Amino acid sequence: MSTSTDTTHNPADSKSPSTKISNRKRWEQKSREISRYEQQHNKDPAWFAHEKHMLCVTWAGRPVFSRYGDTTKLNAYMGVLSAIISNYHRMDDKVRCIVAGKWKFVFVEKGPLYFFAISSTDESVKQLRQQLDYVHSQILSVLTMKIHTMIESHGKYDVRGLLTGTQPLFMNLIDECDSNVCYLLDSVACLRLNRPDRAKITTILRKYRTKSLLYAIILAGPYLVSLVRGKDRALHPSDLLILTNFVNNSGLHQTESWTPVCLPQFNPQGYLYALVSHLIGDMTLVLLTLDTNELPKLKTSKENIVASLQAQNSLNTVQRSLSNGFFSVDEVGTVPELVHFLYKSGVTSQSVCPKYTPPFHTPQGKKALFRHYQHIFGRVCARGSKRHMVYYEVTTTATILGWVRQDEFELYAVLSPLVTKVNAITACNDILRWIKREESTLFIM
Repeated sequence: MSTSTDTTHNPADSKSPSTKISNRKRWEQKSREISRYEQQHNKDPAWFAHEKHMLCVTWAGRPVFSRYGDTTKLNAYMGVLSAIISNYHRMDDKVRCIVAGKWKFVFVEKGPLYFFAISSTDESVKQLRQQLDYVHSQILSVLTMKIHTMIESHGKYDVRGLLTGTQPLFMNLIDECDSNVCYLLDSVACLRLNRPDRAKITTILRKYRTKSLLYAIILAGPYLVSLVRGKDRALHPSDLLILTNFVNNSGLHQTESWTPVCLPQFNPQGYLYALVSHLIGDMTLVLLTLDTNELPKLKTSKENIVASLQAQNSLNTVQRSLSNGFFSVDEVGTVPELVHFLYKSGVTSQSVCPKYTPPFHTPQGKKALFRHYQHIFGRVCARGSKRHMVYYEVTTTATILGWVRQDEFELYAVLSPLVTKVNAITACNDILRWIKREESTLFIM
């Protein structure tokens, strides 16, 4: 899928021993997680103990992917699920969801690929379908839409051989869909950075871009630092999320690699070619082109970009911003009951949220908070009902307020359960004023 290249200057050479150890530990942890579940199957009680499964099968019943378990041992079970869709087809109908007690069975058809979510969580059908859409997009990032044609032409074709080694990619994607607000809001998170510092980086990317370069992107882990694109070449948020997951969870960010990647919103039928180079710490440079012969020019461009970033001390500036942590809700306003919030710009499709504080700073607390956001997002954006512009709800653990202005912003705030509605609205106004003051550091304008 990718090839490593040797250059006279390789930014990966500057990687510190601690970063190498950290990356290795992450990979070892992910490998252990996959090994832990890979022998499970539908006759194993442990397999049914998971609160959410995601599976993919071809229209002919051939297994493609399962979040948990051995797809070979799950073959018969997945065949039954595909038969349910086929039975509805025979009645000229489609099945979207089946509810059985606390379980939801959600079905998504993508040509000859059938996707299933089996969930006992409180997530809505729409949210589960959205997550299955991301899984499909990640498959296309590796195989392109041509895999649909191949399956339609050869019904018994086993796709798993083409996806060998990509299990960590899909496992991490599903984990992100279950915890990362960017996937919920279909948005991009930018690293908070002073405007002059970001402008220096963007100027360097523009200076050394080649004519055939479509996108030049600098990432700091999951966060976007800077992006330069060709004219009329907007990059869809979902494509950037898929690309970021592809880069950070396929080993590409640990060295320098030249690899094909499909961005489904850009062109689901073909590949772009990416030169992926590690910079320092968790920073990665990604240069994307349609020209397979562009590698020598992109390598020269990369070397010039890295040398200029080092001369300007921009790499260390980004690292400091990343290591300093993120802002607290205490910076935002005067309402002490404000616990956390999400904000998405309707203009840039970029989102921002503060760091987690008690009682939501633990893994269990973060998950509970994310479920709050899923609930309010589902209520605000419920299909088939009148769209709420302002939604207010009080539970035993939190007061939740959602405020949406079409094409302007989305704001979701979580406050303590005893706060008054007046104070909740005051908190939201404080957030909006603070974001307006700080937007040049929070977003790429």
